[in-house]
Amino acid sequence: HALDLILSNCVIDQNNPYIRERAIMCLKYILENNAENQALIAQLEAKQTVSGDVLDGAGYETTIIDGKVALKK
Repeated sequence: HALDLILSNCVIDQNNPYIRERAIMCLKYILENNAENQALIAQLEAKQTVSGDVLDGAGYETTIIDGKVALKK
């Protein structure tokens, strides 16, 4: 169940600004040559988006269309 733990750290954290990058590197190695983990990740869908200051400031809004994250101006 390492994927659950690693994916839960793929967020921006002001107290630990590099946690997302570390989680992404862990994902790279946990998915490498592992068809079972790759299949599990392939089944994931976006459920909701979280707005960010940079995108909001630029006038963009994130939405989910057909299970994929999209930007709207």
